Amino acid sequence: MPVESIKVLTLNCWGIMYVSKNIKERFEAICDRLNDNDYDIVGLQEVWTQEQYNMIIDKCSEALPYSHYFHSGMIGSGLCVFSKHPITHAMTLPYSLNGRPNAITHGDWFAGKALGFCRVHFEDWNRQYAFLVTHTHAEYSYKHLKKEYKFHRTAQFCELAMAANNFTDIKSISGTILLGDFNCRPDGLGYKIMNAISGMNESWTSLHGDENDVIATTSDRPDNLYTKRHRADYAFPNGQRIDQVWFSGKLKPKECRIRPWGHEIKPNSNIPFSDHEPVQVTFDCISEDAQKSEVSAEQIEALGAEVSEIFRNGMNDLNKYQVWAVIILGLLCAVLYADICFVVLPFMLQYMIALLLIVVLAFYVFQLMFTIPCEVNKCVGAIANVATWPSNPQILRHNNSN
Repeated sequence: MPVESIKVLTLNCWGIMYVSKNIKERFEAICDRLNDNDYDIVGLQEVWTQEQYNMIIDKCSEALPYSHYFHSGMIGSGLCVFSKHPITHAMTLPYSLNGRPNAITHGDWFAGKALGFCRVHFEDWNRQYAFLVTHTHAEYSYKHLKKEYKFHRTAQFCELAMAANNFTDIKSISGTILLGDFNCRPDGLGYKIMNAISGMNESWTSLHGDENDVIATTSDRPDNLYTKRHRADYAFPNGQRIDQVWFSGKLKPKECRIRPWGHEIKPNSNIPFSDHEPVQVTFDCISEDAQKSEVSAEQIEALGAEVSEIFRNGMNDLNKYQVWAVIILGLLCAVLYADICFVVLPFMLQYMIALLLIVVLAFYVFQLMFTIPCEVNKCVGAIANVATWPSNPQILRHNNSN
């Protein structure tokens, strides 16, 4: 009797309007591959418009008739799921800390980065599986941005790991699959948090160990034509493995492939499917729960201390930023007063300067009244959440029989 299996795929589609290249051609090619490869469930990221989402629905309606888009933020999370099997429940869980509205060119705050959850019912087996898809805050390459966003990204991984751990213990679910663009390498803090807290294992590592050469990388690959050419001293000349598939429950990965469709949409087209590579995993459905990674009380305690320190540093930076925001706000008020009362300029020029100052003033008032207090409060909440991590790791490794 053949072993039942589940075939899944994750891909960051890079569908940013007016920025991404060859969107129409690439999305059509992605749809063709989704139709040709007999996937059970597919999780996509950076599907940014309703038109893109509708096109995939139309072209994949026979192979993947069930779908769900996880709405979040101002422009949508970019997360969606396509399934061969009925989706019975779905919900969107936006991350609490999610970038800042003044970082317009980054877009994380406007996208509302989130975790999307759904249950998928495999009717032939009468089983349900939890399927989660995510896209976490980008790390960005500049040192000051890495520091600024560090506690946002850390908080997201804490929320993601704890949410995933809760989903793994639902008795009616035979297994849980979490995939997406994690914006985190296997040596990163987010990966360590997932490994210690989520109760899940990562597919590539489960099959191939810690191997992370050019075959395994999914972003910044030197052979992807959309990848920016890096300096000679770039830390990751072969790219980074940040697109991953995690699992728990009665599942065992038997194949994990990076770039299963080749490196371009057509031979000699010089058009990759995306600036990320797809990751394809086939799971065998087994009778026993998958063995979870070992973690000690000392490891969890050390991890909790490191995470809490990041949050405290983030709060200190916010307090300093708040002081500077007050100082700048006062200076702007003084300049605006001087411009209106004492400076004699042509009317239109004086009007434009005053208008610009008012806009900047409004921005700093918004920061002081909304953005900074919200971040501080959420950061306090994140520290409190980390304090609930159990001192006994076996609590996180408890297996429920279905």
